[in-house]
Amino acid sequence: MELLTRVGNAWRGNQADYKLGAIGEDIAHEQRVMQKRLHQLEEQLQAEYKQVQADVERAKEAKTDATH
Repeated sequence: MELLTRVGNAWRGNQADYKLGAIGEDIAHEQRVMQKRLHQLEEQLQAEYKQVQADVERAKEAKTDATH
């Protein structure tokens, strides 16, 4: 809602701080930050998945060793 208020204020010219260009730059910056964060989360998820796979393999090996 804050973004809509800022756009409305900029459109009506109520506040010089909320010019549409500045809002557009803010949105672009937020998008870059969000994309970077999503990329970091994806890398973290992939690393955790690899760790889980390794843990499963170790558990399988331990079970095999224990049954023989």
